[in-house]
Amino acid sequence: MPPLCSFQRKCLSLAVAQALLIPATTQAVVSVPNGARITVNTISDAENPAGCSLREALDISNTGVLINNGCSVTAINVPGHDIDFALPPASVITLNQGQLEILQTARINGPGAEQLTIEAGGSSRIFNIDGFDASSSVINGLTLNGGSVGSSGGAVYIDGSESVTISNSTLTNNSASFDGGGVAVENSLSIELVGLTVLNNSAGSNGGGIYIDGSDFATISNSTISNNTAVDGGGIYFDQLYNSTISGVTVTGNNADDRGGGIYMYGGDLTLESSTISDNTAGEGGGLSILESGGTTLLTDL
Repeated sequence: MPPLCSFQRKCLSLAVAQALLIPATTQAVVSVPNGARITVNTISDAENPAGCSLREALDISNTGVLINNGCSVTAINVPGHDIDFALPPASVITLNQGQLEILQTARINGPGAEQLTIEAGGSSRIFNIDGFDASSSVINGLTLNGGSVGSSGGAVYIDGSESVTISNSTLTNNSASFDGGGVAVENSLSIELVGLTVLNNSAGSNGGGIYIDGSDFATISNSTISNNTAVDGGGIYFDQLYNSTISGVTVTGNNADDRGGGIYMYGGDLTLESSTISDNTAGEGGGLSILESGGTTLLTDL
């Protein structure tokens, strides 16, 4: 019987060529239903085959695809994706790959602001919530610390979403070169901020703590806005909001170089009720500055 290869060199070449046709690994790609729970179980910010990072969970939510990693996915009967956590108490997730993107509806259910911190260390913004498909997203029960960006929204930037809620969270030590050291919202129909502590944030322009522009409905309730700084609106800056409410909020110790140390409002309607505004400073309107109000400003029980 003749040999398979007449010469040793030909046999070796054939073996190498055949080896190149065999992939080293095979990854399973699984579609994720629009209605799923994803559990984060590692503080790593990198892809981790043995665990599921927050970044991986959001990638799954954004793409609807699970690629052979350590993330477990459970179907639920509600559209969008719930992201839960199974981490030790007082955990810290340190970002080292840039901001976290929310491009589809995601409900991030943290264990509580004292139990989980997302730390950017001044290297990037923390969350970017972008577009209509991210409507009805929720950030709940987290501390967001050390976000920094050369544009707007040091901790969270929201643009073009129908509705977003941030609740029961602490935003601290974040900065933006432009607007919204803690949170910046633009071109979004509805924003609800409830149960927040917004502390020690800064903006190079407007809204050291919170900046909201171009939303039809904005509510800030049961929150503390303290020790934030900006040029206008040290604590809060509202621009052309036609249904805005501040209720049960303490606004204290904020500073604006120009106007509205506590709150600056440019146009629109505002209901300000059951709130405390104290010890804020500015060039004009240390507590509250209203410019070109085209609607109704209702102040009750202050």
